[in-house]
Amino acid sequence: MLPFYPKRISIWLVILSVTIITAITCELEDSSIQCPDPSTSGNDVDGLLFVSYESVMDVVCGMAYNLEELNNHPEAPEVVQYAAAETDGYYTLIMVDPDAPSRTNPTLRYILHWLITNLKGSDLQTGQHNTGDVIAPYHGPAPPLGSGPHRYYLLLFQQDGPLTDITPPSSTSNFDWIEFAKSYDLGMPVAFNMFTTENIL
Repeated sequence: MLPFYPKRISIWLVILSVTIITAITCELEDSSIQCPDPSTSGNDVDGLLFVSYESVMDVVCGMAYNLEELNNHPEAPEVVQYAAAETDGYYTLIMVDPDAPSRTNPTLRYILHWLITNLKGSDLQTGQHNTGDVIAPYHGPAPPLGSGPHRYYLLLFQQDGPLTDITPPSSTSNFDWIEFAKSYDLGMPVAFNMFTTENIL
């Protein structure tokens, strides 16, 4: 068992982690991160991050959402919850778009949309995220017109302890979240969610 895995890890999360490890070597191709089958699991899955926007209600992993609805409320999701978080633990949340400027030509992969460190596990258990250290403020989805569907990954990492002296990224484009995770010994994500949207106005 790899040292960064939680003690009680579900079979689905093992599969997810193997998928992401494979994705690292494959530069995260289109099929790199897969959601569990909502018909059999819903959002009640170890390793699935519960995310709720005021405008679209609860995010169902892998679901496509209307861009206008998402951007009616440009603030960050009201709720980001990981019920399995360790009460005394600390976590990092990263939101990225791997499909910039388009999925067929992702030369700007990854666009950073949100980065928070030192989220307290006790707050994540109840869905709060306003007590962490905001390294990059939230920016809502903004896919270019006609660029096709864009995926948005929300990745949660468990820290070994509080992080200090975090260097903010110089640009939101070409943000290497894998290297960031390595730099701060974050290991692999312990939870995630994702959705898609596109600009067809």
